[in-house]
Amino acid sequence: MPSNYILVTPIKNEEKNINALINSIVNQTICPILWVVINDYSTDNSHMYISEAEKKYPWIRCIKPASERKERDLGFHLPKIMQEGFDFAYKVCKSKNLSFDYVGNIDGDIQPDKDYFENLIKEFKINSKLGVASGTPVIECSGELIYPKTVEIPSGGAMLVSKNCFEVCGGIPCSYSYDSVLNVKARLNGWEVKRFRSAEHHSTRYARGADNDWKRYVTLGKSHYYIGYNSLLAILKGINFSFTSPRIAGLAYVYGYMGDTLSLKKKIPDKDVQHYFKYKKFTEIASRHLNNFSHSKKRSL
Repeated sequence: MPSNYILVTPIKNEEKNINALINSIVNQTICPILWVVINDYSTDNSHMYISEAEKKYPWIRCIKPASERKERDLGFHLPKIMQEGFDFAYKVCKSKNLSFDYVGNIDGDIQPDKDYFENLIKEFKINSKLGVASGTPVIECSGELIYPKTVEIPSGGAMLVSKNCFEVCGGIPCSYSYDSVLNVKARLNGWEVKRFRSAEHHSTRYARGADNDWKRYVTLGKSHYYIGYNSLLAILKGINFSFTSPRIAGLAYVYGYMGDTLSLKKKIPDKDVQHYFKYKKFTEIASRHLNNFSHSKKRSL
């Protein structure tokens, strides 16, 4: 199967992880035709590993974003620099007359299976309506492998997107939770979004794990306010977080959500996306919990 995808990776101070990621990408059964690494002004030795990889592999390119953030920023800065990476990749491919059918992104701390992208491309070829796909994220924590509780939604850390879907959706949304918004925009435009067990990607930290627990859950609360979660759903999620680890998660999440609510902060301009998260998301979560409860009752009988 020939290579027909491009890949973008934003990194900031990932010297502990970047070398493992590079090895996992260059050893893929199908390597990308172009891999753009966006070095977001790292202050560690990340650039050394990237520079070495650039010299060895002509299909690896490293750029720096137009604007600098001294601290890690998972708000609007992240999707902005990712779109810069995709814009750069498109220009390079056009100048070199390289064609591709899929665009992908992968985080700096992730190690995908060696056939990760090949398996995802196979799924796209089977289903022409598939717009966004990922494999299953696996967290390695204290020698244990932790699998996600939900299995439907693609993981934002290592996604592959149909080029047509990507362009119809306008590229990477400049939004909090850009991956969730992209999934919704894809569905609103008639595409399917799925996570597959046929591929796995491993990480040693949870999403937003490079930040401290308080900051990452405050950011999550702000994110859910921005994209349109209704207050009832946010409160229920805050309560749910309070019974998980870390214990501070619930308070931090509600603080982030309610702080922006009381401040009347702006929400995502896309009214269709707002409507989805305000109404349909609540229905989907309620339906999933009811199904899980029903299955547990049947097993106990």
